[in-house]
Amino acid sequence: MKPTLASYKFLAIPALLLLASCGGSTSERRDEARVPVFAGIPPVAYLVEQIGGKHVAVDVLVQPGQDPHTFEPTPRQAMAIARAKLFFEIGMPFEVALLQKIREGNPQLTLVDVGKGIKKRMIEGCGHGHHAEGGEPDPHVWLSPAYLKIAAKNIAAGLSAADPIHAADYQRHLDSLVAKIEATHRQIATMLAPYRGRSFLVFHPGFGYFADAYGLKEEAVEEGGRPPAPKQLRALIEKAKAEGIKAVFVQPEFDPHSAEVVAKEIGGRVVLINGLGGDVLRDLVDIATKIEKSFQAETPRRHGDSNTEGLAPRREGARNGLKEGLRNQSASRLSLSSFSPSLSSSPTPLCVREAPSFLSASPSCFTSGVRCGQS
Repeated sequence: MKPTLASYKFLAIPALLLLASCGGSTSERRDEARVPVFAGIPPVAYLVEQIGGKHVAVDVLVQPGQDPHTFEPTPRQAMAIARAKLFFEIGMPFEVALLQKIREGNPQLTLVDVGKGIKKRMIEGCGHGHHAEGGEPDPHVWLSPAYLKIAAKNIAAGLSAADPIHAADYQRHLDSLVAKIEATHRQIATMLAPYRGRSFLVFHPGFGYFADAYGLKEEAVEEGGRPPAPKQLRALIEKAKAEGIKAVFVQPEFDPHSAEVVAKEIGGRVVLINGLGGDVLRDLVDIATKIEKSFQAETPRRHGDSNTEGLAPRREGARNGLKEGLRNQSASRLSLSSFSPSLSSSPTPLCVREAPSFLSASPSCFTSGVRCGQS
């Protein structure tokens, strides 16, 4: 198999680490009083900063807007890791391959498993595009307040072991952070309590822990990092219409164009939510607020509606509306036929700006977050 550019980058990491270990710039030496640490993603870096305070110098690999599922480190980052004392890992797929190479160049680096003690849920299918069968553990544990507290405790323990002189400070910061997490959890629980059992639709599956924490159900357009088959997509859209879902949530690291197509099919809109931001507690509240607003905008559900008066006419109207919508799909500019050639009898394909054929496109084009049709 011909080596890829990514493989050359990973092979070069040990050499870069060796060069970096030979010395450092004046600005880098100014931070010698602080413990140099690295985190893979912004949410973990946020926790480290909250607990470490002035005693740590935190750097993060994945920057805002970058897709951690396709991330590759820059040479500068590889050299910076050579001076790090701790690396806080959460279980993102890119960390596995990267850390193996990093340890070759920096054997003194201590790895701290932030997710230790957390029972992870499984992502069905290929699991973030890395394994075709059986799924793999979902790493998005920071989106559950209960698991966020466990992660914070693991971070405090790692910092205290590496820097015991400031262990009391780390414990005090941890106690303060845990209190904030619990307050945030109570706020969100109150907001979403009326909607327990409801479903919300996301483009990329990454909010399962959040859904579990508040009795909700996550429905994803992607299946294990891959585009759904036409049959699954049709069923998903029909289910969303039947439940009155009016929003498709998409993360900023993904191209929203394909989500817009699904949103138009259900008569809804695309809503941006960030599960990889640099302020986890603020992001959790923002996610909850937007999901709450989407529920408020939905049409009445056919199941679990507490108002029984006039329920039968609404049910009949919903059924008739769904049938009418399915009969008229062939006339719609953004109908189901635009997702896959197998669902269309038209010999003329639609252009990518009309409706990206993300079901007929290659999986790598779809999962990379790059709009299909662009080189």
